[in-house]
Amino acid sequence: MLAKTISYAKELLKDDYDYSGFEIARLIYDEIAKENVDTVKEKKFVDKFFLGFSDRPSVKKNPSPKNTNDGAVDSAVYAILGDVDPSMLSLLRLSHRVLMASESIMGNLLLEYIHKTVRPYGWTCCWGNCLYGIDLAGSDGQKVHVRNKNTTEVSLNDINRVGGSVSKWFRFNARNGKLKWGELNEIIREGNILSEDGFRDFVYETVNKNPECLYTGEDEINALKTVYDEVVK
Repeated sequence: MLAKTISYAKELLKDDYDYSGFEIARLIYDEIAKENVDTVKEKKFVDKFFLGFSDRPSVKKNPSPKNTNDGAVDSAVYAILGDVDPSMLSLLRLSHRVLMASESIMGNLLLEYIHKTVRPYGWTCCWGNCLYGIDLAGSDGQKVHVRNKNTTEVSLNDINRVGGSVSKWFRFNARNGKLKWGELNEIIREGNILSEDGFRDFVYETVNKNPECLYTGEDEINALKTVYDEVVK
């Protein structure tokens, strides 16, 4: 990679340059690009990496949505539960939105948890889908395709485009509920540093400190807390 491209990355990432893992991702990029130096593609790679890193759940802020409630959905709830108290219905509605938002961001939470845990051992998340089919990379050149569930794997065509060997790993088997942390720890080769308990603690701490990382936005998060207090009282 050209020196001016690296300088550009340092300018964008500033004090986060080392923690971001850019140097490791850059080596993988150079391996794939080989001798085909293209300043435009290099800049796109850096921009994707930077935007993905800047959008990680621990720091991202989502605006409050402007969607209104669909009354027909409420009718379906009434059909099942009968005459539901309006506060309870609001709680169900807001809880559903938060759960859906949590599901949407779970893959990004997973990647950030892995990155934070393995970064001291020479690994990095390849932020922002900057490398096709590669979500995690090691300083020794290892490449891993990561997904939260076995039902959300990327196509083999994307993986084949990067060339070389790419390990495939997913956390959760949606068919039988089995977890696969042991397999990822074997790839990292640093003991059992990754675990379901560690991931769940990370999810709790991240969302607790930065609830705006959810796609529901701050207004709906606050509304959920208010309605919850009304219902439990």
